[in-house]
Amino acid sequence: MRLESFLSCIERGEIPNESPDGCYTYGRVATPYVPYIEARDICTKHGMWAIVTKALARDLASWIGGRAVLEIMSGPGWLAKALHESGVQIGATDNGSWNARHSLASILFPVMQMDCTEAVRTIAADVLLVSWPPYGNDAICHAAELWGKDRPIIYIGEGCGGCNAPDEFFSRFSYERSDIPLFSWPGLHDDIYIGYYE
Repeated sequence: MRLESFLSCIERGEIPNESPDGCYTYGRVATPYVPYIEARDICTKHGMWAIVTKALARDLASWIGGRAVLEIMSGPGWLAKALHESGVQIGATDNGSWNARHSLASILFPVMQMDCTEAVRTIAADVLLVSWPPYGNDAICHAAELWGKDRPIIYIGEGCGGCNAPDEFFSRFSYERSDIPLFSWPGLHDDIYIGYYE
């Protein structure tokens, strides 16, 4: 998909069909250059950090099957909207702390205003989903602790030592890198990890 077409979808609040040309999957190297740095900046201002597409949502929905999903730290709801459109039963939650950082973000999906620990305590689900939890914030650790070790967690973001969840989270997250392809902006190393919090 052409980068301009991808960004047009984002600006209209629509889920793009696929990632923009020039992005790459885990393990490949791409050199950042100005159009992609600017495009990523536009997306993050709209509250989209990982590249969310209909193709990604279809692959995730296939893995999820008929299970109910709780997404925490969902921002304006890009991923929840995409998964819902792919038939996933999903509840999206966020305490709204992203508002000040995402100057163009509009709510795209019904996002329940609550922090992640309250969401885990009160919303019944089979799968916990979190995408790009804030760097330097241990809220994901508290939420995963409450979630327990018997239900899976889908984590989308950079791995241990990256710019998302703290190392403490990864020290207890027993995971495998998923074979579901996630396309990344040049210069980033996010991926999909599925596992259990020990």
